[in-house]
Amino acid sequence: ERLTAAGIDISGCFEKAELEALWEIRLGVTSAARAAADAEAAETAAADVDDAVELDASWRVRTVPHVDSTRQTEAAIEVARILPLRREDFATPASWGFAVLGVSTRDLASVQRGYRTLIRKLHPDKAGSDPEIVRAGDVIREAKDACERSLSRQEPPGAPRNLSSTVLCSIPGKRRFRLHWRVPEARDAAPVRRYIVAAVDPAYGRALTFAVLEPDYNEELRRFISVEELTSHVLAEEELQKMPELWKQATATVQVAAANEAGQSAWAIHSVTLSRATPFSFC
Repeated sequence: ERLTAAGIDISGCFEKAELEALWEIRLGVTSAARAAADAEAAETAAADVDDAVELDASWRVRTVPHVDSTRQTEAAIEVARILPLRREDFATPASWGFAVLGVSTRDLASVQRGYRTLIRKLHPDKAGSDPEIVRAGDVIREAKDACERSLSRQEPPGAPRNLSSTVLCSIPGKRRFRLHWRVPEARDAAPVRRYIVAAVDPAYGRALTFAVLEPDYNEELRRFISVEELTSHVLAEEELQKMPELWKQATATVQVAAANEAGQSAWAIHSVTLSRATPFSFC
């Protein structure tokens, strides 16, 4: 009955032994089929595992940050610029900090802008994790802190020192005098941002500002002039024709002050001799 249920033709079998033989053959075929099926399933499972491992490996490779060679070059340039800058070589910690950040305008906005620019260039995800890059990153954070501490407690600067003058031209109508001064004493809390130059006009009885000197690009020199270089200015008669009474005096009183966001210093005052007892004039 089991042979018939399994779909095996037993019409030619008369002996019990023949039926038993057919049953054994049927069992053998079934076992072989099951074994083949099991083997095929095992191979499929193994292939699925291999595919999963390969997929996982490829995913991990794709998510490893790619370091662009251009980024590495930019980072290397900044590291070579930053690391040699030593605090002890600068007048104040803030001066060192501004140099590290590459900031010429000393205000909070410029400090934060310079810091963000450098952080982007030196971020390990972009430039790699070389020890010198990491060290440069620490340096720019210290520089930012030094600058911000200086700016947060800012005070007006001291007055310019040793204000004096030199005659450039003594011909009436074309007289010119170069005013010279030394920068105020350096203090972290009192940086100089600009200089104010004024002269006492007799017509008004008070000092009138005729020049404000700030860091700027100089067309003649073809370079940027820093505030530290602003230590002179020319007092020219032809440029101050709106102050005619000034030039009718024997001497003129000129004043120079330093200033920043917190205020202005006291005036440095100097008397310029306009008429000289000489046998000739010169330019």
